[in-house]
Amino acid sequence: MEVAGLILMGGRNSRMDGKKKAYLTYRNRYFYQLAAEAMGDIPVYLSVSRQEQQTEERLLYPVVEDCYMGIGPVGGIASGLQSLPVRALLVAPCDLPLLDKRLIELLLDSWRRTGLPAAAESEGWINPLVAIYTKDCLLVLQKQIRDGNYRASHCMRQLPPPHTQRLTSHSTALPRNAFRILTIGPTTTN
Repeated sequence: MEVAGLILMGGRNSRMDGKKKAYLTYRNRYFYQLAAEAMGDIPVYLSVSRQEQQTEERLLYPVVEDCYMGIGPVGGIASGLQSLPVRALLVAPCDLPLLDKRLIELLLDSWRRTGLPAAAESEGWINPLVAIYTKDCLLVLQKQIRDGNYRASHCMRQLPPPHTQRLTSHSTALPRNAFRILTIGPTTTN
């Protein structure tokens, strides 16, 4: 498998008043199901903790166990990169039911052209939770985990600087030209 989607399902559900994010619905569909469908035709997996996995019987996609308890998205992303036989993971949170399909297409296109991590950037902020992580990111994530740094945004900042930037105005969820795709890694020449 070249690339797969990974929906991050963990967390304390604190923003959801304690309700499990996995089972919140929008238009009679689970949030995570809508996010997975936005990823198109790539295989999709759900990242859940060992504790949650024991209670998750109704999930509609294969599960990847987050083997790092209580450290947030960094643990789920690292677990996915460790356990799935892929070159890259398209990552998204489960509580984003209106994930922009065009953004997903742009991220995948960037990765397919360069083979490098890609993320959306808006007003100087790189979104680490709707992004493509490659196997090369795994070492950075593992070091962060060893150092007790659980901020997903720090992984993208520790990679070499972006070398490709493409403005887009195709998003229906964001104002015109509100984000750009950053391909993160060393400049390559053909």
